[in-house]
This record gives sequence, C-alpha cells and structure tokens, in this order.
Amino acid sequence: MSAAAVVILRRSSNFGGATFSGVYVNRDCPVHFHTDAAAHAGVPSLTGVIASKRLKQSLDGFNNLVHQAQERSVMERRPYLIVWNKSGVLLRPEVFGEDEEVKSTAQLRLSKGNVLKLWLPAALAEKHPWEWIFWPSGNCEPATVQFRGTAGVWTASYSPLTAQAEVTQYAAR
Repeated sequence: MSAAAVVILRRSSNFGGATFSGVYVNRDCPVHFHTDAAAHAGVPSLTGVIASKRLKQSLDGFNNLVHQAQERSVMERRPYLIVWNKSGVLLRPEVFGEDEEVKSTAQLRLSKGNVLKLWLPAALAEKHPWEWIFWPSGNCEPATVQFRGTAGVWTASYSPLTAQAEVTQYAAR
C-alpha cells in the first residue's frame, strides 16, 4: 500500500501570528517556484516539479504492470509475460487457452519521445526476445528496466524472488 500525499498550494502562510508571502506546500513548507531555473540555482522550477511528477508516474505505471504480472501468474497458476512492442509494453499470458481471446490483459503506452529498455542479465542468448516472464510461483526472471523520456530518466533492477524494484537511477529533467 502506498501513501498518498496531499499538496496544498497557498500564496501565504501564517506562522506564530506573522503572515509570510510565497508559495507554501502542505500548509507551512515554503517553496518558491520560478520559470527560469537557471537564473535561480537551487530553487525548483514549476517545470521541474511537473517533470518530476510525470517521471514518477512512469515508474509507478510500470511497477503497477509488474505487480499485475506477478499477481496474475500466481492466482491463475500460469506464466505471464510483459512484452515490449512499438507503442509500449503489454501484459499477457505466455500461452492462451483454447477458449481464450488472444489479447493483452493490461498495457502501458509510451508517449512519443519516451523509451523503455529491458536487460535480462540471466538470459542465455545475447539477443533475446523483448519479453520478461513471471512464473506461477510468483518469481520472475531477473531484469533491469530503464526509462528515458521528456520527463527524465529512471533505472530499476527487479528482484527475481520478489519482483520488487530497486531504483538505481532517478533524475527528472
């Protein structure tokens, strides 16, 4: 379960009876936003805050797909794949049943200019299919996934035993 954050932006805040102007996040945490970040080094720009939010959404969206793959593989007792294609990544069973429609279970679309790469360090072949497997036990093939896009870059290594991500790189633009 992840914690949700509520952000309240205000023009001023009251501390001990004194009113201070500026932009305040979550009641009394002062933050100043500028449109020209280079002119105000160390002060976050509104563009940077928005980029950071979009970058976090891309990581959360991909992690959601990973959790769905793990959950479905265990619940349905069959392997699931996360498969890369031109428009993004999709989740589907490794093999479809005779009475089952051949279509993806879930999909994560990538916007133009965004790229998601897959490395499988335990793959037997150097050129492997762009597919990441989750077995009925809930385990998965060890994998490293990198996102590069307009919002920034993140890299996450996924544990084969838990499918939990260890974020090794995260930088918003």
